[in-house]
Amino acid sequence: TLRRLTALLIPILWLGCPTDDTDPPGDDDDDLPPDWVIGEVLDTEGPGVVAQVDAPWGPEEDNVLWLTRVQGSHYEMGYQYGRLMGPTIMDLWWTYLGVLGEEMGGVTAEDADFLFGGLLDLAWEHFEPNVPPEFIEEFDGVGDGMEAAGIDYGDGPEDLHKIPRRIITLVDLAMSSMLDPSNLSGMFGFLEDGFTPKLLEWYGIEARRGAA
Repeated sequence: TLRRLTALLIPILWLGCPTDDTDPPGDDDDDLPPDWVIGEVLDTEGPGVVAQVDAPWGPEEDNVLWLTRVQGSHYEMGYQYGRLMGPTIMDLWWTYLGVLGEEMGGVTAEDADFLFGGLLDLAWEHFEPNVPPEFIEEFDGVGDGMEAAGIDYGDGPEDLHKIPRRIITLVDLAMSSMLDPSNLSGMFGFLEDGFTPKLLEWYGIEARRGAA
């Protein structure tokens, strides 16, 4: 199950380009989407843009690949991504829960959301102290962007803002066992502590601690 979920979770990753003194090649100096966009532009949000290109896989009607390009501070990049990809983020969330529900014996995605969402929230509370602050800023931006996109979930914005954190926690839950297949106790260590040495190494957090 965890391997299947990890494969599904890959599309949630995005390319962030923090603002500095050097613009990307071919870009201009305004706050509009870059001039070097590849493919058909589907939507924009400030300098953020999502485009579509043909992909050589999948069913003929779905063989497309979405490219999302965001720019700015960590919060701004998260906001652009949440506003542009909010519906897709929610589609992925319900897809993950559907898979989990099947593995749990035919539980509906809605019931899996109620049962599993709370567990992910508890795991996040343990993991959050080990998360770099720029990640938190991006999660906050994604939540605000999804709210701006008109996404409804749960009882309101507070619940909606849990979605980016739940998804990354689900990724880390899967990776905590997959990074060290010979030791599946990593998964249980993550649930207990909110992190494992393998995850800290993966994100470079252990190295940050050593340099501090």
